[in-house]
Amino acid sequence: MDSRSYKLKQFIMHRISLILSMLLVLMLIACNGKNKLQETEGVKTIRLHFDEETELKASDFVKSRRLVLLEDADETIIGTISNIDVMDSLIILTDKNTGSVVTYDFYGQLVGKINSHGRGPGEYLNITRSWVNHDKKEVAIYDNALMKIFVFTLYGEFVRAYNSPSNIMGLALHGDFGYYYRSIDGFPDDTGNPMNYHLIMTALDSFKITLHRDFWFEDWLTTGFEPFIRHNDNVLLLTPGEQNIYELTGLEKRLKYHIELEPNPMWVNGNYNFLKTYEEHELYREQNIGKLERIAFMGGDRYLLFSISKGIDKFRSKLCWYIYDTKEDLIVEAAYNLSNDLGPFDMSRVKFFNDSLWITEFHQYEYSESMLDTIAHREGIDFSKSINPCLVINKMKLNE
Repeated sequence: MDSRSYKLKQFIMHRISLILSMLLVLMLIACNGKNKLQETEGVKTIRLHFDEETELKASDFVKSRRLVLLEDADETIIGTISNIDVMDSLIILTDKNTGSVVTYDFYGQLVGKINSHGRGPGEYLNITRSWVNHDKKEVAIYDNALMKIFVFTLYGEFVRAYNSPSNIMGLALHGDFGYYYRSIDGFPDDTGNPMNYHLIMTALDSFKITLHRDFWFEDWLTTGFEPFIRHNDNVLLLTPGEQNIYELTGLEKRLKYHIELEPNPMWVNGNYNFLKTYEEHELYREQNIGKLERIAFMGGDRYLLFSISKGIDKFRSKLCWYIYDTKEDLIVEAAYNLSNDLGPFDMSRVKFFNDSLWITEFHQYEYSESMLDTIAHREGIDFSKSINPCLVINKMKLNE
């Protein structure tokens, strides 16, 4: 074989090798794309656009409203309502200030009270988190000081207590299953290490630990909002840093929604991973004031209520609200300015939201005597009967 033929053969072999390499790369890309599609299959993206020009009036989505004054019988004094749940025509509210969980009917009459403070059987020191198990008709109270979870009936009878891990940021009990979203390290200490968050899922005879994350910022929660909600006989968990919502069924979880904030989000594409110290985290947030962050949610079987914030300075922020229809996969209401044209009650102080109810509250001392007289006359409320807060129960018309 002469040199010319040899060079031609080498050239052809080189070309064939190059073509085969390109085909292999394309096959790998296709496989990776296929795998990525499988990973995100069934995951819906919810886009929340922050628009400071939007305004939502209560009359746009509220059908009717009534006030319920909570009686102060049996020396039941309510300090600050941390969160509210509704079940079987009963209103269950948690007051962390007095360390109580109190059950009322929809007329404001006291039905049951949990207020057992101490270190004895069935007694707790404080309420760190609470949850109403609708399947069991029970209330769970997590006490971080004692590292225990106490379970009571809705009427205040003690059922049982069991040991729990510390630093639980949220808990949910659903039938015989328990879900605990916690920080293994608690709040940042002098070492400045990130907090390691994970999810513990338990059954009667087994448990699973999953969702290991290093986040600085997930210990933040607005009063009334929790990491877990009930949704179509399952439990949803919101992880604000990732902006993901996981659906929990038994001891299984799946990614159900991913939330995108626009424009100009603070946390995107895992950029929190480069923050290695508490000082770096604080500096990053100060340098990025004005970006969107801090997602919180409530919800029912069909509708989810979202709140996101935009920082004004280190201590203040603006809020934007969204109602998302999971059935139609669209935002049905969105507003930066949430105004109440049906009365002098602040709609943004929402403590409970489901497919039909939007519940807020107010204390009598927040209004002048003349304003209270006007409210009493219009709503038929005798404020002299109780010093406790008054619930504003708004019935919505989202399905109409």
